[in-house]
Amino acid sequence: MSKRSLYATLIGINAYKQNSLNGCIKDVLDIDLLLRDQCRQQENDSLEYKPLYLLAPGEIDNMRIADYEAAQKLKLSFDAPTFKNISEKAFVHLKQSNDGDVCLLFYSGHGSQVDAPPEFWHTKPDRQNETIVCVDSRDPGNPDTRDVIDKELGYLLWDALKDKKVHCVVIMDCCHSGNNMRGAVADKTLRFRHIPSSKNKVPLEKYLGYDTNGNFYEIKNGKITGMLDDVAYQSNTQQFWNSCVEICDKDDYRSFGTFRDGKGQPSQVSAVSHGSSTSRFNNVNVINTNSSANI
Repeated sequence: MSKRSLYATLIGINAYKQNSLNGCIKDVLDIDLLLRDQCRQQENDSLEYKPLYLLAPGEIDNMRIADYEAAQKLKLSFDAPTFKNISEKAFVHLKQSNDGDVCLLFYSGHGSQVDAPPEFWHTKPDRQNETIVCVDSRDPGNPDTRDVIDKELGYLLWDALKDKKVHCVVIMDCCHSGNNMRGAVADKTLRFRHIPSSKNKVPLEKYLGYDTNGNFYEIKNGKITGMLDDVAYQSNTQQFWNSCVEICDKDDYRSFGTFRDGKGQPSQVSAVSHGSSTSRFNNVNVINTNSSANI
């Protein structure tokens, strides 16, 4: 049996500057132990555990971590769960996975909301997008930091795992991740992992992945020579589909999405997704800001 890897990004935040929490580091240690036990039980050690920890422990958590390290005879190395680390390092780790591997994104901390740009209002009656709160999200001394928005999490996962045949699991233990336990709201011993909405106004063009054209490449003599920015193509429906000469089979089928749909008269503003296999179109005019070429 070939050896596979389990890439786990484990995020736990107790030490918020405001509205600190108590159980999130314990959550990470519990899930870490579960994953280690599962990997140890695999036949011939066929599943290798590769964790990344982004933790913000409180004072008592440091003792809990030390006890865990002693019991498991290991040393946990972790970075702070800042906006930069969560939006970059967390997904760079998952990006190392290969076909057949397992990926886990686990978050335990505060959940919140932020005003949604107008482009999302048709699907958001309350005009709010959901967020996860980084340890530095609400730092008054650093106004450039903010929450990570759910739409951005979707993009970051897609960007890390696109074109890979991996099994991905996402666990969000925070408010706005679902309605579990809301029936017990009268129980004063329960504490929800929620803080008030962020005051940041994040326009759509500032969303992570908004200006990424990761699916567009220039090809010369049958070889990819580089990526293209600000890509658009010019055609009409009949000419475009008549120029289609090849379509891959169902094994290549994938879903793609965009925050903007520029079709229609009058023009439409909506988030859309389409499923497709890789296709080839000849003699379609493709344009970027600096040049245009027929392909």
